[in-house]
Amino acid sequence: MSTHPGTDFHSANTHSGSDRRMLLVDDDPDMAAVLQERLTVLGYDSMHVVDGETALVCVPLWRPHLVLLDIRLPGVDGLTVCSRISDHPTTSSIPV
Repeated sequence: MSTHPGTDFHSANTHSGSDRRMLLVDDDPDMAAVLQERLTVLGYDSMHVVDGETALVCVPLWRPHLVLLDIRLPGVDGLTVCSRISDHPTTSSIPV
């Protein structure tokens, strides 16, 4: 189920407000599909985005508990995304 162009949301829970949210940032659709399936089986809600720009918008809005981040991304690369998440006061506690 997509909530925004460039995003794909998978929920393992029937209730909203899960405390097990992971943001997956990867431009490889096959890798993302495998990881999202596994995360769902393990009980995590996950959102998949395909580029760094979208990740930087989603992190402060969705507040994931972990970000799984590819380094090579179109546009803003993964190292820059990691640095911006870590440097921002409202997202610096989120592990990447």
